[in-house]
Amino acid sequence: MAGGAGKRLGGVDKGLINLGGQPLVEHVLGTLEPQVDKVMIVANRHLDSYAAYGHDILSDSLPGFAGPLAGMLAALRRVATLNHRSRCLFVPVDAPLLPDNLADRLNESAGRRELAVVKTIDGLQPVCCLVGTEYLDCLEADFEAGERSPAAWLKRHKATPVNFSEVREAIWSLNTPEELARAQQTLGNASAA
Repeated sequence: MAGGAGKRLGGVDKGLINLGGQPLVEHVLGTLEPQVDKVMIVANRHLDSYAAYGHDILSDSLPGFAGPLAGMLAALRRVATLNHRSRCLFVPVDAPLLPDNLADRLNESAGRRELAVVKTIDGLQPVCCLVGTEYLDCLEADFEAGERSPAAWLKRHKATPVNFSEVREAIWSLNTPEELARAQQTLGNASAA
């Protein structure tokens, strides 16, 4: 999910911010690619930069930055055309240190409900979730009715919270210069170990 406006960081495209010598998107791809069958990047700008990574690029169908729920909807629509019964693992592009068992744990916990969300000591991480294509119709209906909050949508549909509180080194999102500085320090400490 790389379609945000990056307002709290001065409007930068967060996926292209350099952290530890590489863009954030490369950190996320390095963790996700071994965990999933197919990667798609939802982006609303710098499409050529993201396309250089060799994955499908999707954009929100609405003008401007309609929020992560719009990106989730675009991805579910695409995946449903490829495979009617499938699951999408969503992660934000500003999450450079994700667990290498993220997909497995969310898949196991989602079970037949096909809807799970990461929970940490800071609460739910609603842009880090697993959504089955069976939820496409209700996501479309809720979005058309004005829903824009992934957290509210996941709660309404009773997503299974999956506790990742023990994964202290994980970074689930970066929104401020201070968080970027802490991530740089964490990344430096991890590579020195």
